[in-house]
Amino acid sequence: MCYFGVTGMVKEFDNFLKAALRRIPKCHLLLETDAPYFRARQVSASTPAFIGEVALEVSRIRWETMEEVLDFTSANTRILYQM
Repeated sequence: MCYFGVTGMVKEFDNFLKAALRRIPKCHLLLETDAPYFRARQVSASTPAFIGEVALEVSRIRWETMEEVLDFTSANTRILYQM
């Protein structure tokens, strides 16, 4: 199975990337911080503490609630890592 991980760089997505994010099926989407490498421009380094900000931006782009995004991405993480 193929998964797509979205990092804090989601805040920098242009319209093309936002449209692509909307097309990713829920069952193939993961949230990541990839600390400290994939940071938003506004911060000097990424940390796992930013996962909520990633989820919030993904929810805005996909027109879903943050709770929905956290629910299905958490489920995908458990499936991927067999937790």
